Amino acid sequence: MDFDEIIYRYEEQFVELNNKSIFDFVFSFLEEHHLCTKEKFLQNHSLENLNPYTLFDSLRNYLAEYHKELLNSFYDAYRKKNGNLKYLITEDMRMLGKTTIGKLNRSVLEQLSNRPYIGKISYEDKKIHITLISGEEYSFFSIYDYFDKNSRMLQYIMKYRNQLFGQCHNDAWDAIITLNDSTLLTELIPYCFVGTYYHSIVEDKNGMYIDLANEIVYDENVRYNLYQAEIVSETKKEDLYQKLEDANEYFGESPYASAILIAVYQQTLKLKKGR
Repeated sequence: MDFDEIIYRYEEQFVELNNKSIFDFVFSFLEEHHLCTKEKFLQNHSLENLNPYTLFDSLRNYLAEYHKELLNSFYDAYRKKNGNLKYLITEDMRMLGKTTIGKLNRSVLEQLSNRPYIGKISYEDKKIHITLISGEEYSFFSIYDYFDKNSRMLQYIMKYRNQLFGQCHNDAWDAIITLNDSTLLTELIPYCFVGTYYHSIVEDKNGMYIDLANEIVYDENVRYNLYQAEIVSETKKEDLYQKLEDANEYFGESPYASAILIAVYQQTLKLKKGR
C-alpha cells in the first residue's frame, strides 16, 4: 500500500461521510421540529460554502438561546443516529482550553451550561474539571496555564495562537522540537458519526499529553476514555530524524507534514508484518 491508500483507508474516506451525516442530521432535525425546511434554508445559503461542524454548533447554540425545550430532543436524536457524544465533549474541552487563562471564561461557561450531558465545570489549581451527568470526570489544563509564562513553548504558542487549530501534525512536530524528553504520538480518533481521523500530540516528561491544536493538556484518562485513542506510532525525540529519513526513503518526496509521514510509514510496516 502506498501513502495515499493508507490515508484514504483510515481517514479520507470518512471525511465526506461525516460531512454528509452532519448535514442530514441538521436538516432532518430542523424539518422534524418545524423550524425550517432544507429548501428554504438553501435559498439563503450555499451548501458548498457551509462548514458542517459550524452548522451543527450553530444549531445547538440557536436551540440553547431560543428553544431550550428542544435541547434534550436534539441530543437524543444525535445518539439515535449513532452520534459519538464523546466527540462533542472533546469539542467542549477545546472551547474551554482556548479561552481559559488564569480563570474560566464566563461566556463559554454560560454556553456550556446548556449541554444536558454536563453536570458541572470547575477550575482549581489551574486545572479544569468536567463532571458529566453520568458521573464520569475528566480533568485537563489549558495550554496557557500549563506552561511557565517564560518558557519557549508558551512563547511559540502565543506567537501562533490563531493558527493552531486544524494543524495538529505540524503543531506536534514543533512541540517536540521545543520540548526535551518528549515523544511524538500519532493516533486514530473516532469521528463524530463514522470512522476515524489521524491526530498528533506530544507526551512530555511528566507523562502529560500536549495537544496544541485543541489548546489543552491532558492525562491518560482523557486520552483513552474520552478521545478513545488508538496508537498508530510513537517516536522518541532522539529518533525523529532517522524515522523521517526512513519514511521519505520509503514513500519518496511528499507534501505531507513530517509527523503524519512518520506515522503512516510505521503503520505500513505494521500492516505488512500482519499479513
